[in-house]
Amino acid sequence: MDVEAFIDHWSVAPISERAHYQTFIIQLCRLIGAPAPDDERAGDLDYCFERPVRFEHDDGSAQPGYIDCAKRGCFVLEAKQSRKRRDGGPLDQVVQLSLMSKRKPKPQSETTAEGFMRAAKRQAENYAKALDEWPPFLVLVDVGRSIELWSDFARQGKIYAPFPSRTTHKITLDQLRSAEVRERLRRVWTEPMSLDPAAKSLEVTTAIATRLAWTVRSINTRLQVGLDRVQSAAQSDKTALFVMQCIFAMFADSVELIERRSFLELLKSYRGQAGRFHEGAKALFMNMDAGGYCVATQQAVRRFNGGLFHRVEPIALNEAELTALIEAAQCDWTNVEPAIFGALLEQALDEGERAELGAHYTPRAYVERLVEPTIMEPLRTDWEAVEVDAIGRYLSGDAVGARRIVRSFREQLCRVRVLDPACGTGNFLYVAMRMMKELEEEVLGALADMGERQGVLGLDGHVVSPEQFYGLEKNANAAWIAEVVMWIGYLQWHFRVSKDTMPSDPILKNFRRVAHADALLSFSGVEVVQEERSASLARSEDRKERLRYVDPRPTSWPSVHFIIGNPPFIGGKDLRRELGDGYVEALSEIRGGRFQSADLVTAWWDRAAEILTAPGSVLRRFGFITTNSITQTFSRRVLEHHLQNQPPIRLVFAIADHPWIRGVGCADVRIAMSVAERGDPDGQARWLKIRNEAELTFEERHGVIGADLKLDSRLTRLIPLKANALLAHRGVQLMGGGFLVTAEKALALSAGSEPGAPSPFLDYRNGRDLADHSRGLKVIDFFGWEEGEVRRQHPVIYQHLLETVKPERDRNNRATYRDNWWIFGEPRRELRAAAKGLDRYIVTIETAKHRWFRFMDGAVAADNKLVVIASDDPMHLGVLSSRQHRAWFAANAGRIGEYEREAVYVKGSCFDAFPFPDLNGCRAAEIAALAEEVDELRARVLARHPSLTMTGLYNARAKLNHGVVLTEAEQEVHEMGSSACWTICTNASIRPWRRPTAGRTTLAMRKSSTA
Repeated sequence: MDVEAFIDHWSVAPISERAHYQTFIIQLCRLIGAPAPDDERAGDLDYCFERPVRFEHDDGSAQPGYIDCAKRGCFVLEAKQSRKRRDGGPLDQVVQLSLMSKRKPKPQSETTAEGFMRAAKRQAENYAKALDEWPPFLVLVDVGRSIELWSDFARQGKIYAPFPSRTTHKITLDQLRSAEVRERLRRVWTEPMSLDPAAKSLEVTTAIATRLAWTVRSINTRLQVGLDRVQSAAQSDKTALFVMQCIFAMFADSVELIERRSFLELLKSYRGQAGRFHEGAKALFMNMDAGGYCVATQQAVRRFNGGLFHRVEPIALNEAELTALIEAAQCDWTNVEPAIFGALLEQALDEGERAELGAHYTPRAYVERLVEPTIMEPLRTDWEAVEVDAIGRYLSGDAVGARRIVRSFREQLCRVRVLDPACGTGNFLYVAMRMMKELEEEVLGALADMGERQGVLGLDGHVVSPEQFYGLEKNANAAWIAEVVMWIGYLQWHFRVSKDTMPSDPILKNFRRVAHADALLSFSGVEVVQEERSASLARSEDRKERLRYVDPRPTSWPSVHFIIGNPPFIGGKDLRRELGDGYVEALSEIRGGRFQSADLVTAWWDRAAEILTAPGSVLRRFGFITTNSITQTFSRRVLEHHLQNQPPIRLVFAIADHPWIRGVGCADVRIAMSVAERGDPDGQARWLKIRNEAELTFEERHGVIGADLKLDSRLTRLIPLKANALLAHRGVQLMGGGFLVTAEKALALSAGSEPGAPSPFLDYRNGRDLADHSRGLKVIDFFGWEEGEVRRQHPVIYQHLLETVKPERDRNNRATYRDNWWIFGEPRRELRAAAKGLDRYIVTIETAKHRWFRFMDGAVAADNKLVVIASDDPMHLGVLSSRQHRAWFAANAGRIGEYEREAVYVKGSCFDAFPFPDLNGCRAAEIAALAEEVDELRARVLARHPSLTMTGLYNARAKLNHGVVLTEAEQEVHEMGSSACWTICTNASIRPWRRPTAGRTTLAMRKSSTA
C-alpha cells in the first residue's frame, strides 16, 4: 500500500473499522518500511500486540494488564480505539472521567471525547512503568487521525516530552506524505536512540570544542611567555573573555540575530591579515553592547548587552588561530551543547587555579540523573495532579475552568526558583532550565488541546527563563560565563519552538542571577598575621605568615525552592593544603567547630539541610553530586546529624556509587548522588544501583535510605564489639619523609652513634611494599626518646632528622607535631601496647583493589595506610580471609577513587563491629591450619618467582573468576602461580556463625594478659 492509498483509506474509514487498530499499525509498518509484530518471530513478547504486564502495588498486590503494542528498547504504543477504551472497558473514558473529576460527567461530543489524548498519554506512561526497562518512546495512535510521539532518551521514565517539539510531535495522516516524517517513524520502530538530539549535539559540540580549545591554548602559549603567575592568570582571563565574545557572536550569527552571517564573513575577510582582526572585532563587539550601526559589518546591529560585551579587549590573532575561529563559526550552532563553555573555561584557566577551586564540570547525562529527582519529580507530581483535575473538568464540559487551573500551574512554574551554590559555568542551571522548559512545553500543549488561543500561549516575558536560576561561583570568569550559557540555552529553545519570532532587545537581559561569591564564607577583610612556629626556638625563620579572615560569617544564599549542584571535591585531610589554614579555621568557626574532618562537599550538604529545616523555609528539596567518600565515617556524620535531628529530613533518592567521567582534567573518582526533603522516612525513597557499568543501566528499589546511602541499612546502628576492642589499629603516620632511609643510608648514619646505643632502625612496609615488591626501606623510630637523648647517643641521625624532618614539621599547625619533631607524627601508642610480645601480626591494606590479609613480622613497622590486627592466631587470619568476612566487608566498606568495587577497609565497621564466630576447638584448629598453609604458600610462590606480585596474582584470579580471557602476560602469571595458593584462599570458608545472645560478646580473641 502506497502512501496515498493509505491516507485515502484510513481518513474516511468508519468508526467500526477504526476499532481495528492492529490492522492500522500493520499497514503503517509496511508504509514506513519497518517490520510489524510477528513478522520476524511469531509470539515474540519483545515485540507484539497486547503485551501482558503486571502492575505491582505498594501494598504487595498485583493487577494484570496489557499494552496495545510494545517493542523492547523502542516504544510503548497505546491506541485510542483499543477495546479496553470502549464502552465498559477498564479505560473507558466515562470510567476514567469519574476518577478524574468529582463532578457528575456531562454528555460529551464525539470530537471532544475522541480528539483528546491527554489521558491516553498518562495511561501509556503507567504501562511503560510496568515493564522492566523504560522505552525511549511513547506512541499514541488515534486511528484515522494522528500519531503522537513522546520521548525520554534518558530512559528514566520521568520526563516524556513531545518529540521533536510541542508543535510537531503530532503527525496527521496528511503529513505521512513527507519522506522525512516516514523516516522519523521508521527510526522510532527500528533505531529510536538514533533520534536523540544529544547525539547530534555531541558531534557538533566536539567539533567546535576541539577548535576553540586549541585556539585558547595557542593564544595563551603565545602571550604568556615571560609572564609570572599573576600576569599569566590575567592574560588567561583576557583570552577567555575574548573567545567567549567570539563564541556568542558565532551563535548569534548562526541563528540570524546577526544578519547575513556577518560575523563569519568578517572573520573570512581578515584572511591574510589575521593580526588586524581584533580591530574589526572591537567595532562589532562595542556595537553589540550598545546597539546601532556597525561599520565593520556594514549593518545595524541589535543591542545584546547582558554584561558580556561591556568590556571589550580583543586580542591580535595569528593566521592559524583565525582559521580555527572560521572553522568553528561555520558550524551549526543551533545544536551546540551549552556545556561546551564550561569545558572551554577549564582550558582557559591555568592548572593552579583549577586545583585551588577543585573545579569539575559534570557530564549532562549525570546532571539530568540528579535534576530529575531533585526538581522535576516534585514539579511533575504537582503537574500530574493539576492535569488530572483539568482533564476531568474539560471532559465534563468545563473547558474554561480546566484552562484556568492549567494557566495557574504555569504561572507557578514560571516563579519556581533554583540555586546552584557552586555553579561553575552554569551546567546544572542550564540543564535544570531545559528540563523545566520541557515541562512548560507539556503544559502549553495541554492548554492548546483545551482550546487556549495561540496568542495567549506566547505571552512575552511570561515563560520559564534565566531569571529563575541563581548561582554562586568563586571564579569571576565562570560566574559571568554561566549567565551567558543560560542565555544561549534559552535562546536555543526559543528558536527551536518559535522559529519566526525574534526576542526583544536587549537580547541578553542582565538579571545578575549568578553572583561572584564564595558560597560558604563571607568576611569583612583578610589580614596577614605572623605566628611563631616553634615553642623552643623564636628565630625569624621559625615564623610563618598566615591569613586571618576578619568577621567571618556564612554567605547568604538566595531564597529558592530547589538547590542542586556539584560542589568542589576536596577531601577533609587536604583542606588546609588546598584552601589555607586561615580559610579552614574561619569556616570551622562559622560552623561551630562541627565536622572538621569531613570532606569539603559536606559543608554544602550541611548548609542546604539547615536551610531546608529552617522555620518558614520555601526550600522543597536539595540534591548534590559528591564523591562516594561521603559515605565514610567523618563525612557520613554530617548526613547522620541531619537525618536524626529535629525537624526531620529524609533522603528520597540516592546512588551510592556512580562512575565519573574519565578524561583530561577530570579527577579519577567515583561519585555519589543524594537528594533530601523535609519529613520522616516513608519507605518510598528511590535507591539506584548500577546494573550494567558499560551501558550505565540501573536497578531501582524502594525503602528507607540511611546516611551511608544504603537501602534499609543498619550500618549507622552498628556498634563496636567488646571482644574486638583495641585489636585493630592503623599503622604509624610518619609526617616527615626524612624518617625513611635505605639500608645503606641507615648503616652510614649508625656509624656516628655511641657504642652500645639501641638502634632506632626498623624495617618498614606500606601498601605498595605488600601489594608489589618491597622497597627494603628502614624507618627511624625514636618513640619514647627525649630530644636530648637522641642528640647525645645518635648525633648523626639527629642531624639528619634536623635537616630533613624538622623544617617540614615547623610548618605544621599542631604544636605537638612541631615540638616533638624527632618522633613520628602519630606513633600509635595503643598499637604498640596491643602488639607487645607478638612475633607477628595480621595486616591488610586499607585501600586496595583486592581484599586479602597476611601475617607480618612483629619487628616490622606498619605504615598508616595499613590496618593492623594485633593477633598472631592463624584462626583469626582464616576468619578474616573467609567468604563470610569478605561479604561483611563488601557490605560495610567504603568506595573511593578509581576502584570500581568495595575498596576501603573501614576499621570501625569492617572489623570492630564484625561478629567473629564462636568456634569449637576442632573447627578453630582446622581453620587455623588452613590459614597458616595459605599464608606460607603465598609467601613461597612469591619467593620462587620474583616477578610475581600479590596484585598480579589477584588480578589474574579476578579475571578467571569472571570468565575474562587472560592476556599473554596474565596467563604467564597464572601459570607461575599454579600452585593454587589463591584458589585455596578463595575456598577458605566456615559455616555460618551462631547469633550471639544478648549481653554476650562473641569471642575473646585476645590472650588473657591483654583482654
